[in-house]
Amino acid sequence: MADEKAAPAGAKDKKDGKEEEEKVIPKIVYIGQDISYFNNLKEKFQELCSIEAEFQSSQVSDDSKIQSQILKIRTIKPKAVLLDFAKNPNAMMHLARLWQRQNKTIETSIIGLCDYTQGRSMVIKAIMTTIPCVHIKSAELEAVVHDINCLSFPLLVQDHGFALAELSDPIKAYFPAKAALINDNFLKIESNVPMQAKQQLRVHNFWFRSKVVESNLVMCASQSQENLYYNFEYTQILQMAHADPVQQTDNMTKEDFDKLQKDRQEKLQNSKFKLTKWIKEHVKYSKPKFLKAYVVDKEGHFFNDRPLSDTYIYVFRNQPFVKDAKKELLATKPQIIVWNLEKVSKADRDAEAELQYTLNDMPNLIKFAKDAKEVFQGYQPIIIVFNAEDQETADLQASMNYQSVLAVKDPMSIDMVLRMCEMLRNKVEPSLPKPNATDVYIDKNSDISYVEIESELTLMACSENDVYFNSDQDLPLGTVLRVSLPVPMYITVCKIPEYAKISSTYYGIIHGIGEEERQKLRRYINEIFFRDHEQKKAEEKQEVEQLKVKYVEDKEKDAQDAAAAEAERLRKEEEERKALEEKAKELVGQLDDKKEEK
Repeated sequence: MADEKAAPAGAKDKKDGKEEEEKVIPKIVYIGQDISYFNNLKEKFQELCSIEAEFQSSQVSDDSKIQSQILKIRTIKPKAVLLDFAKNPNAMMHLARLWQRQNKTIETSIIGLCDYTQGRSMVIKAIMTTIPCVHIKSAELEAVVHDINCLSFPLLVQDHGFALAELSDPIKAYFPAKAALINDNFLKIESNVPMQAKQQLRVHNFWFRSKVVESNLVMCASQSQENLYYNFEYTQILQMAHADPVQQTDNMTKEDFDKLQKDRQEKLQNSKFKLTKWIKEHVKYSKPKFLKAYVVDKEGHFFNDRPLSDTYIYVFRNQPFVKDAKKELLATKPQIIVWNLEKVSKADRDAEAELQYTLNDMPNLIKFAKDAKEVFQGYQPIIIVFNAEDQETADLQASMNYQSVLAVKDPMSIDMVLRMCEMLRNKVEPSLPKPNATDVYIDKNSDISYVEIESELTLMACSENDVYFNSDQDLPLGTVLRVSLPVPMYITVCKIPEYAKISSTYYGIIHGIGEEERQKLRRYINEIFFRDHEQKKAEEKQEVEQLKVKYVEDKEKDAQDAAAAEAERLRKEEEERKALEEKAKELVGQLDDKKEEK
């Protein structure tokens, strides 16, 4: 059946020729155990928002029960889900990853919550599940309410009322990404940042932070959208520079350049040596999973009171239906496909209209098999069709025009899926990739899997809740970046609010900070407000200092001029005195001459 679509309160539908008013109330669901926080958030939302919403909560702790929340979310179709990572964080993060990769007909925004005591590591791990927003719980709830609205009700967002400081500052920005593998020369990551072959960029990573390698400069060796393990768009092979190249300047001598080149070679060799040593010490912990199974099952058997789906030897990728067969098959590259066949009448199929692609019936299975043959030329993943009923394997092979298919007449069960996967394991293992001896595969829950791709943006305005900015890159809604203003924080690209008065290309909500960081952010914003005032004060102070200097210089010049004038006066007096003395001598000489004559 088609998913129900939320409509504004008071929307009118026509039924049986009569106009009836029907109010569709959006739902907001909290999954966690901190009911006090949930109730406070509910009260704050109702206080600040004119949006009528129904709040629900689920207190679950058992792994299998947490995972089964996927089915609940599918059923009630909430506009927002709050996942609290404070208790059993690994299972909650698994739930977040599952939902983020699910095919959907309507969007549900996931907002993560964590305790301040869990530290920044929890925020980073939550970001790595690719949910768009993570908040550290505190008594201040305004930012959480605002972010719920921006992500789930973008057309109804109201001004949060916090001071907004305008500026135009270029700043560094960082795109979160996932490190999947490292060896002597290459780092393999998954990210949402498209790259070009031979493009050079800075990728901040554990090995650079730990001084294992000397440089975070890398070059993109290749990019693909195939064989992805995480919920990112691209997998990229990055060649590590190990040491930054020497930058020659105009005034640099050849001797200086040669010395810097020699220093660089020493750094490069030292970096490679330390990385090789690190790899040898950690390769024993590398446990890659190459067996992949793509499961198409609307009933969600893998989620319903079962162990976490990432605990099996296979990588199971479960979808309720297929949305883009070729893209999903390339991204997953499965060896086995499990299809839980639905029986759908022609009348029901026709009634679905634009949502026919959500049906897991025979017509869509035939189309899926055709796409699989086009994607995997020369190789066919094995398709196991459950609920085949009266159809034999030969019948399916003929109708699907696909040889690697097995018909199972019984309804789908996980035990049967696992048994059949184990039976087929010997058949598919020879085709699996063989890791190199120096390849270290990074565990998805490890802190060292977190990397960041460096970029830049121009900050146009900032409040304690949001930012307005410009970027040369194309940033789709939901893009997450990290910035420092002045503390590390995350921003998520959202639709620019209707009330916005700032001219910018992008708008982002701030999250991932606690109370102390928010206080520092407030001080930073206040500094921006007083930036012009302080600059004017600084200019006035500089002007006063300049006047003081000029006054002193003028006084010194006057004193020098007076001293020079006095010196000149004394010089003239001395000349006059000498002249008088000479005149007197001359007169005395004349008198003496006259006396001698007499």
